[in-house]
Amino acid sequence: MVQSSAPAVAAVYRAPKKACDGADTATMDAKLTNRKIQREDVTTTKLSTMASCTLAYKNNIVIIQMEVYADPIANIMFDGFKKAEAKSSTLTDIPGLGTGAYSYVDELTGPHVAAWDGNLYITIVIGTLFGEPDPAAADLLPPVVAATMTKLRG
Repeated sequence: MVQSSAPAVAAVYRAPKKACDGADTATMDAKLTNRKIQREDVTTTKLSTMASCTLAYKNNIVIIQMEVYADPIANIMFDGFKKAEAKSSTLTDIPGLGTGAYSYVDELTGPHVAAWDGNLYITIVIGTLFGEPDPAAADLLPPVVAATMTKLRG
């Protein structure tokens, strides 16, 4: 079963004004070199604000997407994407990261983490620009998600 239920008292998150300012990548920056912002975008609708931050490091590309909803409905997106991803990938739950979180590795795009808590749905992926992927790269993702959640908590 992949259904997530909303917590009794949901955390409230605020959308960043600049996407990459909302992402806390300090733990990743300490391990990877030559960080540059490649692209950042913030789009607001009546339902949500989507902030997307794409970072380039010496040998990696990282995409962080933070969707902050007007209402605490992030679990709907989380559950839908988790159910769809489970059809083609092996998912691993990540306990203690938000209300719900999981990881998987896509053979084309690399390691992914998705999490939700309160009104926040967040995803992050790290890919290799050239050469063989570093198996330790996946370990960098959960700390970035946790730190970003803390940073965005209203």
